[in-house]
Amino acid sequence: MSSMEYSTIYASFFSKVKAYDLFKDSVSDEVRENLLKGYLHSAFAKPQIRKLFTSLLFDDVLNVVTYEMDSQISNDDEDLDKWFVTEVVGYGMALAWITPQVNSLTNIAQMFSTSDAKFYSQASHAEELRNLRDDLEISYRKLITDNSGFNNRYLRGNSASANIKSVD
Repeated sequence: MSSMEYSTIYASFFSKVKAYDLFKDSVSDEVRENLLKGYLHSAFAKPQIRKLFTSLLFDDVLNVVTYEMDSQISNDDEDLDKWFVTEVVGYGMALAWITPQVNSLTNIAQMFSTSDAKFYSQASHAEELRNLRDDLEISYRKLITDNSGFNNRYLRGNSASANIKSVD
């Protein structure tokens, strides 16, 4: 079984989004950590990710996830599997982070401009957020699909039916 620190996955998440809202002075370290753990758990809860593992264990005290993959990318290079897990969960965390922002009241409610302040089109801003979410979703699903195709035993010629030999 392999294990990975949450901070490794968090780094992948932060490479995909610039979540400056998590680093405001008004956000305490405890709240930030709870939000990140929530995004992490949400990412692993997706069925597309859960099906990749035969075993999955979270230690929220030590901030470590222990896992065993259903199909390894490489039998002799565990780092490839870790890279894949880091990337796919980072995308899952990005989706968990962006979804509430797309669905926020600020983006849904119509705002008006006054002589003191001018607000630009919330519809345009909301559309950009939806496009960002959709792009993240596409990248996320493509990474999972590519991995599934690569690890398909039938396509690699390792299926049970491919190994059946006739007895004369």
